[in-house]
Amino acid sequence: MKQIEAKQIPSVAALNRFQTLKKLNRSLANDYTKTKSEKELLKSMVNQQFLSPEARKLLVEQAIKKYGISVRQACRLFNLSRTAFYYESSRPKPDDAEKRLLELASLYPFFGYWKYYAMLRSEGFIINHKRVYRIYKQMIQPPRDEAAN
Repeated sequence: MKQIEAKQIPSVAALNRFQTLKKLNRSLANDYTKTKSEKELLKSMVNQQFLSPEARKLLVEQAIKKYGISVRQACRLFNLSRTAFYYESSRPKPDDAEKRLLELASLYPFFGYWKYYAMLRSEGFIINHKRVYRIYKQMIQPPRDEAAN
């Protein structure tokens, strides 16, 4: 006759090994989901190969927010250096120059655009004289009405 074996009680070492395997499985599952999301992200961006650094910076920001990946991983995905990602220009934005031009025009309404151009340049704005002229013309001459012709 066969002997019926009693249920084997797992040892403490076996239980510890089981717990470590369980943790390892959890970490592997997390790695798999991250890799899967990176792959999904890359598939969605395949058609956008030739992008400017500004556009890649926006994609990196979106990837960090949407997929929760690190800055280093996102920069590597989009071939953008982390230095370029963190860089902020010290130049004033063109919109600031336009606002300042409108302020100067209200303060000194009889100046010409060359004077405004010189004042903006002396204040540190890097703006082309042709752009100043275009904005100046828009301020002086309101847009024409089509019905007036």
